[in-house]
Amino acid sequence: MQKRNARKRQAVTALEEGHKLALEQKPDEAIRSYAKALELDPMMAGAERGLAIGYAAKNDDASSLEHYKAYLKLAPNAPDADDVRAIIDKYEKKKQQAAEAAALERAKAEEKRAKQPRRRHR
Repeated sequence: MQKRNARKRQAVTALEEGHKLALEQKPDEAIRSYAKALELDPMMAGAERGLAIGYAAKNDDASSLEHYKAYLKLAPNAPDADDVRAIIDKYEKKKQQAAEAAALERAKAEEKRAKQPRRRHR
């Protein structure tokens, strides 16, 4: 029991350190602190949220999305759950638009190749 309580206290300390580092605009260090908090307490929803925000600050949409989803699994009724769902929807739409744009570019490139005359080998 004491060992579990000590791990919980260490997790809370790591979470608080992550918050401090995030406010100092040090996303890499904040991410490390939040990851440590989760390692110590895998059910710490705030650490998942912190990771999501940290990755968003680094423009890593895929990682941010992953951690926002994990946050909602741990805290589906959190006060900011609706806001987080809206963020997830935004990321999902952006991801879909990027996939559609890539498919269009591939189709255009294929069409261009098809219009080019074929070379004859002698």
